[in-house]
Amino acid sequence: MLRTFLSVLILGLPGLAVAADAPAALAGRWAGTVAESTLADAPAGTAAVFELRPNTGGFTLVWSIDGRARAEASFEQAADRVGVYQLAEGGLMSMFGSSEPTDPLKGGSLLWARAQGPTLVVYGLAIADGGGYRLDRVAFTVAGDSLEVAATERAQNDRNTALASTLKRQ
Repeated sequence: MLRTFLSVLILGLPGLAVAADAPAALAGRWAGTVAESTLADAPAGTAAVFELRPNTGGFTLVWSIDGRARAEASFEQAADRVGVYQLAEGGLMSMFGSSEPTDPLKGGSLLWARAQGPTLVVYGLAIADGGGYRLDRVAFTVAGDSLEVAATERAQNDRNTALASTLKRQ
């Protein structure tokens, strides 16, 4: 699933940002190269681009490696949960095959996000036919004019993959 959606974003900002400000602090386009990776199709030196576009009540994010979109999804503030974002209605973009929310028990990936202080975390969960799981996590930490990226995938067979990168605001 890391290969199709690097799915947890962590944003660390200098200063005293609040939960609602985390997506706004990531707004814009960031580009650079992969520094370290255990992914066969995203070795060190591979181009990486992250873009976040705020919109009313949420945001749309796009994550690409080597010119190939890995994720493109829109999130909206979840009702009654401050700092929690759900996949926006129709927010799962065409690369995932449908504009309808997906059910991980029916082969889809469950996506959600959480902002806590200056941190934005986006999760992806997939459940295999036999009941095994895959949980993805991608972290984007703003440090001055750089965006530090750290992604992990955890699977039921204790297989873990990782990716690290530093991007610059474009």
